[in-house]
Amino acid sequence: MRKIVLFIMYLCFVFAPSETKSQNTIDYSSARVEISHQLSSDGVDYAASIAPDGKTILFVSDRKGSFLENQTYDEKSKPRPRYSSHDIWQTEIKGDTFDIPKPIDPLNTSHNEGTIIFGKDMKHLFFSACNNENCYGACDLFHFDFVDTTWVIKNVGKEVNSKYWESQPSYGKNGTLYFLSDFPISKEAKTNNMDIFSADFDTITNTYKKAQRMGEEVNTKDEEASPFYSFYEDALYFSSKGHHPNYGGLDLYRCKRNADGTWQKPENLGKNINSEADDFFITISRDGKNILFSSRRPSEFGKNDLNIFKVIMP
Repeated sequence: MRKIVLFIMYLCFVFAPSETKSQNTIDYSSARVEISHQLSSDGVDYAASIAPDGKTILFVSDRKGSFLENQTYDEKSKPRPRYSSHDIWQTEIKGDTFDIPKPIDPLNTSHNEGTIIFGKDMKHLFFSACNNENCYGACDLFHFDFVDTTWVIKNVGKEVNSKYWESQPSYGKNGTLYFLSDFPISKEAKTNNMDIFSADFDTITNTYKKAQRMGEEVNTKDEEASPFYSFYEDALYFSSKGHHPNYGGLDLYRCKRNADGTWQKPENLGKNINSEADDFFITISRDGKNILFSSRRPSEFGKNDLNIFKVIMP
């Protein structure tokens, strides 16, 4: 945890506008997709997160320069091969391109690190951690709060986390958290499906209310993944194998919000965004100018590799 605190000091303390109330809609019908050569490599690269100020990007990668996994040995005491761990990398947006990414060494370890999600501003972040002494289950959601002059790291709480698996958080309007969980649908359920949940923030107690599984407009009997709330549009993005149309694997969908707070029927982002491979972990800057997502589609880095792509508008 101490390394995570040290990492935060790398970030500037610039506040972004709190929460937009825009009714913008991004039109993907004429958009095109191209791989980001700065953010992608011959390793795995995924789960980009754009800071509220629109300048900083964090993402996960096991590219050259990441920490090596701890050395392990087989039953004959022979060393097993060591691979690069999944680490957090940082870059800055420079117009239409990015600076050369750099690993956040104070945060990264020989274990796998996951995504960090920015909250309402640069002083509030969320992340998931697994097999931690402060976890209630396999993986829990945690948050950072900058209080006075100190970073405070806390478990989001039992109203959100369970004895099961909670991960892939996204911060939304009014502080609502959207995340993925394998919490069973019922006690009789034989398998735990990956569904998207939401938890509202109580401004009186400064805690999160009981998490709720989102309805059929989002979740299906198949797999869902990587929810993302777009402040630019007041819309919820996510990936799914169960909605239609579906062009293969996990496709990216968008649910717009109605005036009464309910969600509209999800719309597929289209063939020029989705592929026959898994497409997920979309992120959109709060001004709508930068859109990134992860995909396993073939690229010059290899077939079935995991890379970061950017959406280019006409």
